[in-house]
Amino acid sequence: MIEWGSKYELGIAKVDGQHRVLVMLINRLESLRDSGAASDRDLDEILKHLDQYVRTHFADEERMLNQLGYEGNEEHLAEHRAFEERIVELRAEFESGQTDVLNQLSEFLGGWLTHHILESDRSYVDEFRARDLLKQAASL
Repeated sequence: MIEWGSKYELGIAKVDGQHRVLVMLINRLESLRDSGAASDRDLDEILKHLDQYVRTHFADEERMLNQLGYEGNEEHLAEHRAFEERIVELRAEFESGQTDVLNQLSEFLGGWLTHHILESDRSYVDEFRARDLLKQAASL
């Protein structure tokens, strides 16, 4: 289980709140995996929540990055598109009856949390802080 803590906070309340939702989804997924009692309905529900999360969070974050002229924007957006593609792949595998989707999704989201949020998102926060734009980012 992932315990939300200051290492995940970027200092942008809206983004931090959305990241908390992702952590809750990851924890729900891991709980289901560890219990061995995950049903298709459970996994379908998580995939639906994840789809909603992605649409909302990526749109909000990308709008902020564009408005503030983040220098690493293209690479950041490419990571978002790769995430979306992987979720589509996992959804297709789930719908075709593959049985290891739960484990694959759990591993993928854990890696995303570690790499994207702790590294890629931290990069734009560092840039905004250096350009004195962090308060402006938080207000968008």
